[in-house]
Amino acid sequence: MKNSINKITLSGNVGTQPTVKTIANNKKLAYLSLATHEYIKTSDGKIKRLTIWHKVVLSGRLAELSENTINKGAAIQIAGKLIKRIKKNKEGVMQTISEIRAKDLVIVGKA
Repeated sequence: MKNSINKITLSGNVGTQPTVKTIANNKKLAYLSLATHEYIKTSDGKIKRLTIWHKVVLSGRLAELSENTINKGAAIQIAGKLIKRIKKNKEGVMQTISEIRAKDLVIVGKA
């Protein structure tokens, strides 16, 4: 395959109030968690809701927007790319972290 695509779109509810940090050149980054849900049928025939949590990073204008307009519980839709990185945790153990770097954001409903 000559060209590959790394694109992800998620719709869900914000699980944490965005945490906004200012980095070099006064650029802002915002971090939040996003819950998506899917429904599965259990072996006994009942329907169970499964919640999946995603780490989302917003930068620049989207980070500034999130600072004043997104609250915990808000329904949003994001589009961006999936990033995996490795970092040390507080105990010094290396961890692989998956996060979505959002390029587009739509606020579907406010909390």
